[in-house]
Amino acid sequence: MAQGREEDRAGSSRRSDHNPASHKQGSATSAGDKCSSRERSNGDTGSFDSRFIDHFRDIRTRGVSSALFDEINNVIDANKILARGQSTFFLGQPVYYRIYAERHHVEQSEDTLGLLLRNGVADFYAPALYWAVTLPIRYIAEILVDLYLYPTNRYGHSLIRIAVLLGADFAKWLRDQWAAKWKQHPQPPSFYFSLKSMIDDLKDKDPRLVAARMSLSSQIKVMNAKAVPVRQILDVPERAASVVSAACIKVFEGVDECRQVARDADYLAYGAAMQRRAEEITGYVIKVIGERKPGDVTATAEAEI
Repeated sequence: MAQGREEDRAGSSRRSDHNPASHKQGSATSAGDKCSSRERSNGDTGSFDSRFIDHFRDIRTRGVSSALFDEINNVIDANKILARGQSTFFLGQPVYYRIYAERHHVEQSEDTLGLLLRNGVADFYAPALYWAVTLPIRYIAEILVDLYLYPTNRYGHSLIRIAVLLGADFAKWLRDQWAAKWKQHPQPPSFYFSLKSMIDDLKDKDPRLVAARMSLSSQIKVMNAKAVPVRQILDVPERAASVVSAACIKVFEGVDECRQVARDADYLAYGAAMQRRAEEITGYVIKVIGERKPGDVTATAEAEI
């Protein structure tokens, strides 16, 4: 079983309330029967909102009626009521994963999907590429710009995985930007070195595998289901998408070990679709960033690694 990565621990921590990237709209083998893998507002939400939050707070232990999630869009609408115009996902990570498990049934505006994309990439370090390939490129591109300009350790790890997925040109551009800032620094952030290593891997490895931190010999296992060899699903995105959904359901049910499986398999499920948009996304990001340098790495309210 692969050892947990430092950025995996980053995914369970919440974002800093002051970080602009969070506030803008917008492998392993198995161990036993577990997955292989390696919000609330500060203000008064009112009595109705409070009851709703209380209803979902212990969702992993109580569960909710199946009827509610037959209409998954109602859950998203409920979150919008609670959020009152904010980009926060008030119902928490488990509910986000439950929504992502039913992502093909989500029918919402582009702005709402953009917020789900930002919640997944920036707030939760969770699977979110389905939103990215569904929306116009500006939604994911603007998030990547923010991850670059306002880095934290979690944002850095999210950015490098998407960067290598998009290809060597974008990854090397990002490496050079970071080198100009941190090459002479006594203690560069860990994601700076991780990116350099991942670029080396691109020489003889599929970018989707590099982004997913897997190899062709890896196997994915969700609880007691039969292990799935990565080589069998790499070019069958619908099978990889099924793995993502199964892992997301388990996260919703309280199996935190499945977060990594859902996140990693997401690169296999939607990596090819992201690659088809790589040139446009790369051009958009580089143009918007222009001569601006990456910001200093900031700490969030909770430890990220």
